[in-house]
Amino acid sequence: MYVGSVGKDKHDDQICSAAEADGFTMKLEVSSGKRSGLCAVCRDGNSRTLAVHPSSASSLSDDFVNSAAVQEGQRSAKTIYTTAYANVFRVRQTLQLMTSSRCHTLPDGSKQLAAMGLSNKRVLDDFGEDLVDVLGKLDIITGNQEEIHDLAMMLQWVPSEMSDMELAKKIATETMPDQHGVRRVIMTHGVEPIIYATSAGESGEVPVVATCAH
Repeated sequence: MYVGSVGKDKHDDQICSAAEADGFTMKLEVSSGKRSGLCAVCRDGNSRTLAVHPSSASSLSDDFVNSAAVQEGQRSAKTIYTTAYANVFRVRQTLQLMTSSRCHTLPDGSKQLAAMGLSNKRVLDDFGEDLVDVLGKLDIITGNQEEIHDLAMMLQWVPSEMSDMELAKKIATETMPDQHGVRRVIMTHGVEPIIYATSAGESGEVPVVATCAH
């Protein structure tokens, strides 16, 4: 289940229909006063600039996080997924969502998982001291190589002193103090193999398979 906020515009339906086609349950707070947030990446060789207009992404409210719609979805969702970009503006609500997820047991007796997609260093910086609290409540962390390296530097680690696999293992084993479950870290490298590591000691690479012709 994905939880977030959008504007009352065409992007609302586009986001929902695309995500639901991939099997996601979407719980989106719709802001009548703000448009859906926009994000664009400008690339020049290996350099990347992220341009964002958060707009409605900054409108996620306590009332919605505690709403019947979110609570109902949370009863059966195996994973609660959110993004650093969307929720840095509402850190308290993010922590509330993650904390409630960690207290929730699914009908089959398994634990509900909390997942977050990382973003660039500026977004991680905006979490401030709350970043450690958010990280401590995540069972699944996904990000590209640059985002994972930014996270490492935020934690005062030096990514250049270790391989990407070693870094993924370090994040998997050293930043979830309550040991809620098996932490999974997934690092993408564009068309290069995806790296993964878990707190249970599993690690490896998965080839990237193209889903459409370019």
